Amino acid sequence: MQDEIIATEYGEFSSTSSSTVKDIFDILGWFFTIIAPVLVYFFTPEIEIDGFGNEPKIFLCIVLSASVMWIFSLLPEFIPGIFILLATVLLSLVDSSIVLSGFASSTFIIVLSIIVMTITIIQSGIMKRFLLSLLKHTHSLHLANWILFGFGILMTPFLPSIINRTQIMSPLVREIGGHLKAEKNGFSLLFASGFLSVSLLSSSFLSASLLNFIIFSLLPLQEQQQFQTRGWFQGTLVITGIVLTSCFLTLPFFFRNKEKNEKISNTFSSSLEEMGKVKIEEIVSVGALFIFFLGVLTSQYHHISGSWIGFSILFLFLSLGFVKMEDFQKKVDWPYLFFLSAIVGISAIFKALGLDTWLYNHLLLTFPEILKDNMILFSSIALVSLTLRFILPVGAVVALLAPTILAISVKIGISGWASCIVLLFVGDIWFFPYQCSFYKTYKSGFSNSEINEKKFLIINAIINVIKLLALFLSFYYWKYLSLI
Repeated sequence: MQDEIIATEYGEFSSTSSSTVKDIFDILGWFFTIIAPVLVYFFTPEIEIDGFGNEPKIFLCIVLSASVMWIFSLLPEFIPGIFILLATVLLSLVDSSIVLSGFASSTFIIVLSIIVMTITIIQSGIMKRFLLSLLKHTHSLHLANWILFGFGILMTPFLPSIINRTQIMSPLVREIGGHLKAEKNGFSLLFASGFLSVSLLSSSFLSASLLNFIIFSLLPLQEQQQFQTRGWFQGTLVITGIVLTSCFLTLPFFFRNKEKNEKISNTFSSSLEEMGKVKIEEIVSVGALFIFFLGVLTSQYHHISGSWIGFSILFLFLSLGFVKMEDFQKKVDWPYLFFLSAIVGISAIFKALGLDTWLYNHLLLTFPEILKDNMILFSSIALVSLTLRFILPVGAVVALLAPTILAISVKIGISGWASCIVLLFVGDIWFFPYQCSFYKTYKSGFSNSEINEKKFLIINAIINVIKLLALFLSFYYWKYLSLI
């Protein structure tokens, strides 16, 4: 009884202490959110750009304030971006059509359409049916593991939300582990393969991450035409191959399984039978996704843009009732769509105020070596991105750095896509769980007693180091493709 009282009191004390620390942290965050832009505005030199007064400096102060909100996690990730747009409009820094350009972009329609198609696929159960169909002839844990890994890789380019992919994968890993009666080592292998397969190549395919669409929408029109689905993957071919090879080598090494391989095909078959016959919703959801990607890949022949194809599918799904209005309101990732539109608007404001030219000229005077050597430039992007990821979420890092990186790339005459792909791949790198929100979502479905998390984090760190090395090897591949 005494132990319970002590434990209860200790728990309450820990909770109270943690709450107090958070309150102090939040107060500090709001203090710096207000005071930092004021100090910068009054105590730093004026920004001299032809045709403008103090508008560029005011805009940078607004961005600084939003950056502090991101650093201290004071608000949901998309709200500081909306704050930048709102403050810019209220202060009449640029025309409102420039500020709201992200909401009128074709990328907004494409992403919304893909998200709706993703919702129908998840609800139909076709992904689970497909995986069970592959596993029903499986007789060993190792074979089941690689089928699971391949399934995750296959799912990556077709479902653009990493969180959605982890939400699909997490219960499947648990179910497969149950069918296989896997012990901790085997279950940890499935856990690691499941997560890595749906997250590792999120920057390798245009449609594998919503952040990729943000970068795509910021690229010049010529590069948008060059780096659509096929061109994007071609550009990431080297790093994708190296990262996949590292997985094939590290996973078997760290999870050498000593469990017996039992015949387990009947258990998967019974689960497949419980799902019944293929439903019309499964056929329609997969068919719509296939038509969309086929239309995008062949747009050069029929000259119908991806946004119109996606918009047509969205209209049909809503009008025919394949997506219920309740799901459209609650399951579409509206905060992310606002975040995407905000970043596009921020980039447009950045250019409209002449900050791209101003920044380039100052970097040329201060760090001329960075702009003269592409390898040093890419190394600098990687270093800054990696450092910021310890204090900022990946979306905020992309929001802050992408407009600047693209502006510099245009000025020095190299591919903006190549510079931004470094930002995306490095932004995906994380070493501690607090840095990765979708890992925390994935892990929430498992208890610490079921998995060896320490071993997984070591594997993740090794693969991340290999990913950095692969990026530098890609530098020579991009030279071969005449991108840099």
